[in-house]
Amino acid sequence: LYVLKKGDPHEVHVYSLRGHHIHSLRHEDRYGGVFSPTFGKALTIINDELVVADRTNKRFSIYSLAGKLLRSVRCKEISTDRVTLCHAGGDSIIITNCHASPELFKFNLASGAVEWKSNSVKQSGAVAMLNKEYALVTEWNSHSQVKVFVINQMTGEVILDVL
Repeated sequence: LYVLKKGDPHEVHVYSLRGHHIHSLRHEDRYGGVFSPTFGKALTIINDELVVADRTNKRFSIYSLAGKLLRSVRCKEISTDRVTLCHAGGDSIIITNCHASPELFKFNLASGAVEWKSNSVKQSGAVAMLNKEYALVTEWNSHSQVKVFVINQMTGEVILDVL
């Protein structure tokens, strides 16, 4: 179980399924950049690697499951505000940017390229894969009401407005 803990410094704590603390990780790179993840669901696991959104440094930090930093991938589109992400198959993740443009995009960690961008969802909240083809994205409005969209994960097209 990987838990992102906000604090000074921000850390990822790893626990066994019985709740025993295994280890923690804190990232400081050789350029003095301190690990600065974001609020929301800012981490996911892809192919036995932990991917963490580092909003201050506008990158994704990729670790082994044991906590060793493997690489970092720059992403200029990542928001400095709340970000959520989920694995979208292969080396790709879908990211929601709260209060930033694009609100929603798909990013390939291997190539460092944005696969698509969408501003169809305003004030995006969270993202999770529904199945291999579709993702669920939440949207918050000014009245604290939540809408849920089903999007095609290959194109970013909104397929259905659920609520």
